[in-house]
Amino acid sequence: MMNCAITGANGYVGASFANYLRNKGLDVYELRRSAVGNQLTDLHYVPYTLNTGVEPDKLKCIDILIHCAYDFRLTNWRDIVEINVNGSEKLFTAAKQAGVRRIILISTMSAFEGCKSMYGRAKLMIEKKAAAVKALIIRPGLVYGKNAAGMVGMLKKAAESFKIIPLIGKGNQLLPLTHVDDLSDLAYKCCADSSVYGPDPIVAASETRKTFREILTILAKAGNKRPIFTQMPWFLIWSIIRMAEIVRLPIKFRSDSIISLLNQEQSPSFEATRSIGIRFGDFHESYC
Repeated sequence: MMNCAITGANGYVGASFANYLRNKGLDVYELRRSAVGNQLTDLHYVPYTLNTGVEPDKLKCIDILIHCAYDFRLTNWRDIVEINVNGSEKLFTAAKQAGVRRIILISTMSAFEGCKSMYGRAKLMIEKKAAAVKALIIRPGLVYGKNAAGMVGMLKKAAESFKIIPLIGKGNQLLPLTHVDDLSDLAYKCCADSSVYGPDPIVAASETRKTFREILTILAKAGNKRPIFTQMPWFLIWSIIRMAEIVRLPIKFRSDSIISLLNQEQSPSFEATRSIGIRFGDFHESYC
């Protein structure tokens, strides 16, 4: 039985991985801020944050490390680099010192050369740290599924809660989408098959992208809603959210997400994905 450690196991993707890999017979250790219900033994819980890190001794029994953790609360670039980038590098160093034989980084399709969002730039820096230890890099799109969190979760809540929804311009931004079950299947494939490796990131998303407007329409339909869309300049939406961040209003949507939505890689390569034999399904209301 393989021992797999997952950082960010309290998040949507990390928790999905933990459940999926356990069902596949892996012994899963969860590196997370806190245990659920203090069931430390049952969870194989290891206290971890990107800020505090983890001692190599805690990873000595681990065969595979999947790094999902990322602190989205940070909005200052210096803090993002210090916590997310440097924290990830320290984790990779600890894993190598502990003898972990495979490291898998869950990055993002927002990370590519020339990307403009802070999230994409930070993830690209983390990818370079991961490549230095020969880690396998996976780039998912917007992750969705039942009870989705993150960007899709916020858009779903907006689509079901508001009668009028602002679009960024015409809402014609093409976005990649990733079902969490397909992503979990890819993670398992990367754990079980040591031959899955390449210097290039694996693009983990459907090859059929949807526009921002189409995504909102599908999410609304899943909740039996028919919102009215109104067009707004991207800079106005960004400015409103950024001002809320500056005065520390408790909003979940980040101004940097607007930059990310507006700046997507035009022609991502699916060559590595096809070679593995994993197919990502198209976005549909029945999956939301």
